[in-house]
Formats: sequence, structure tokens, C-alpha cells
Amino acid sequence: MPFLFKEPMDHTRWKVSVEPESSIAGITRARAETYLRKLLNEGVNGIHRDTSWRPIHAIFSRLHQAGISIENSRSEYYKIPGSSNLNDGKRWYFEIPFTKGRWYVVITASFAGSAKDPSEAYDVVVNLDYSAR
Repeated sequence: MPFLFKEPMDHTRWKVSVEPESSIAGITRARAETYLRKLLNEGVNGIHRDTSWRPIHAIFSRLHQAGISIENSRSEYYKIPGSSNLNDGKRWYFEIPFTKGRWYVVITASFAGSAKDPSEAYDVVVNLDYSAR
């Protein structure tokens, strides 16, 4: 089976494996960064009001379709110190192996709903960093 995607009940760990041939294999780091930013940022602009993290799942789907391997994935809800909210958003962390290094990705969904229910809407920001081995 070329693609396995599991999300346990506690929503803290993700496991993704893909086909070995990646669409970023054999290209320069600069081109890979441009390509990854395009895949990661497509459709995340604006305020989202769904309850199923649709733009986040679309990111993982696009990466899978491009044959990009994802490792060391996890997600967590976060709280800003001093905030009266139960949670202020959710973050997904994962790594993408690359020639002589790794891309580190953090997707942050910050709650942007009403004071009564902050989680009714959210804004998405994607951070991409590279580290050489």
C-alpha cells in the first residue's frame, strides 16, 4: 500500500508514508523551497469556518499527491500564556527529508472566532525552515 495515513483518537500523532519517488528529488534547494511553499500555502489564506480542518487536510493531500515523504509528525492544541480561552489554536509539526538536510514545517491554526466561541473560525499560517545535516 503506497500511502498510509492514521490519526489516533487523541489527535496528537500522525503517521504518513508515501511512495519513494518524490517530486523534489534531484532539484536544487531553492527550487524545492519554492515548490514546497506553493504546495503548503495553496488555499490557506483567509478565515476558515469548518470544524474538520479542511485546509490542513488539503495540505497533507497535496504533499501525498506530489510523492513527498513526511516524517516525525505530531499535532497539539496550544494556549497563549495569560489567555482565558481553553485553547488558542492547534499546531501541526512535521519534517520533509531532503538531500543533505531536512525541511521543518509548522502549520498553525489560530482561533479567530467570537469571544463566546473562539474555535468557530481560524486562520492558518505555514512556516517552512531548512536545516542542513
